[in-house]
Order: sequence, then C-alpha cells, then structure tokens
Amino acid sequence: MVISGVVFRSCDELWAFEIEFVEKVVRAAAVRQIPGMSEGMLGFVGFRAKFIPVFDFGRLLNCDDKEFGSNDRFIILRLTDGHIALAVDEVVGVFELATVTDRNTEEVMAREGGLVKSIALPAGDMPEHDTSWSRGVRVLDAGWFLEQVVEAELPEQEGSKEDFGCVN
Repeated sequence: MVISGVVFRSCDELWAFEIEFVEKVVRAAAVRQIPGMSEGMLGFVGFRAKFIPVFDFGRLLNCDDKEFGSNDRFIILRLTDGHIALAVDEVVGVFELATVTDRNTEEVMAREGGLVKSIALPAGDMPEHDTSWSRGVRVLDAGWFLEQVVEAELPEQEGSKEDFGCVN
C-alpha cells in the first residue's frame, strides 16, 4: 500500500504521519507553561483562536532529552476533538511511502506499543545523501497521540491571546 506522509526526524530515526492527519507544519513558537503539566508536555500555543497543547515528541518516547529550541518545528495534528502540536527536530518533507510487511517490521510495531502502525520505504528513489531511509520510516498512529492528551489531564488554559505564543 502506498500512502502520502509527512516525514520528520527525531530520536535519530525517521517518522511519518499520514498526510490527512497533519493540519500544518510551522516553525516552533514560544509556548506558555502552566503548573501541573504532564511529562513530555511543553505547554500551550495559540492556533486559530484556540489554545492547543504542545508535546515534545522525543520526550513522549523517552528517547530524546534535548531542550526545545527555536529551530524545532511544530507538526500540528488534526484529531477528532481538535488539534495538538508536536515539537520535532526536523521536518524532512512530504513523500509517497510504500508500507512494508515482514517479521522484522511486525516486531518493531509490537515493541513500540501501538504507536507505530506500519513501517514504510520511499515509493520512489531514496534520497542519495541520507542513509537513514534504508532503515525505513515508522508511520505513526495519530490516535495514540490523542490518548496522550486524554491521559495528560490538561490543566485549564486561562489567559489572553497575548499570554500565549501564536502559530496561525
């Protein structure tokens, strides 16, 4: 099966979300931290007249302790109940990806605990300068991130538009 995916790099791996779950990719903005935030949550940011939670992708996976910085990108996911933003190291681009099914990919998917729904390779030629493509791209289940938001028991987001960074 071939899918269109937004491919990004984090934790020294390539990851992707199917394009229909990605609302927008933007340069990281200042986030508003609120007391009582869960591990992996950076805070809130203004997006389309609402305040949405921002999570650090690497921290959610316990694989990256790098500090969030202005060179990072936010991938804004469109979920059933709204939007969330994920801070990632680098967005590589939008690619056609062919999913792969074999014993090794099934083991990776099981090890990732429902987070990874498939492993894929570029449907066309692999970029010559980047050998990480040969390990495959982990295609993520956007629903898993919705569960993280629910489990986070988000604190109330009070404040004016000036109190929050905006990424509209």
